[in-house]
Amino acid sequence: MNTSRTLLAKSAAKASLRKGVKSSVGFGASQPAAAASSAPKEVVPPVQLYGIEGRYASALYTAAAKSSQLPRVESDIAKIIKLPQSAISLFSSPLVADKPAVVASMTQKMGLHALTGRFLELMAENGRLGDVVKAAEGFQTLMSKSRGEIKIAITSATPLDNKQLENVKASITKGGFIRPSAPVSLENKVNPEILGGLIVEVGENTIDMSVSSKLARVTQALKEPV
Repeated sequence: MNTSRTLLAKSAAKASLRKGVKSSVGFGASQPAAAASSAPKEVVPPVQLYGIEGRYASALYTAAAKSSQLPRVESDIAKIIKLPQSAISLFSSPLVADKPAVVASMTQKMGLHALTGRFLELMAENGRLGDVVKAAEGFQTLMSKSRGEIKIAITSATPLDNKQLENVKASITKGGFIRPSAPVSLENKVNPEILGGLIVEVGENTIDMSVSSKLARVTQALKEPV
């Protein structure tokens, strides 16, 4: 009984995601007007993403929303993004001939939902596994937008721990850049080239407090005639 239910769930997930990706990336034909009028209301992603990876992300979001599986799929996507580089490299390596088999094995080992597994399978079938991380990040963007979150990207020379990230968030809030009650999505980007300090991006605003930026300003000042 459990095996039958699992197979039915996987079959439904494949059909749902395939339909979404076909529609999104232009593989499917348009429906007749009569069929469209009787179809259930379509799920509209909260923001339009561009590029092939954006279309896959949007298709996964739509399929997961229709199946009421957004939280579960979001959890899966977080696992995929955290995969080590050695695992990610398998997705685009020409030395791996049977990529669908690699995807199937990874899906089982990681305990991914059927929709997430089908998402990876479709990318493998279409030779797009090299874009899987970008597509996963696109899905995270859609989830963040659906919650009305304000994205704060903090670039540092070395990784910041949770306490440091919360301190930066508190400083941004105190500075009036965001409301205290505003939902926030924190992201820590690591770039050793900034040497030290931080670069903070809040929505469309950028606050550059990096050592490299300060040095550039000092260097420019020294070049100016006295």
